[in-house]
This record gives sequence, C-alpha cells and structure tokens, in this order.
Amino acid sequence: MNAKDGEVSEAESPEDGEGFSELIRYTLPGYLLGLLAGIFLDSQG
Repeated sequence: MNAKDGEVSEAESPEDGEGFSELIRYTLPGYLLGLLAGIFLDSQG
C-alpha cells in the first residue's frame, strides 16, 4: 500500500468523515473476501 503523508494525516482526524469512508473502503472488501472464503471452504466439506 502506498501511503502518502497527506493520507496518513487525514486518517488521524476522525471528524473529517474521510477517515470513516476509508475504513469502510478497506473493511468491506475484507468482509466480502472472508465471506467468499467461508462459503468456498464450507462447500468443500
């Protein structure tokens, strides 16, 4: 991941709202990948 100094300072200020959307941006794909992995492993028995 390429993190510029500007992006880090934005993530440190929660009242921006951008930090929250950035959290969702990384949490949602992780959740979906975990869900798909769970379905795949479940189908394998």
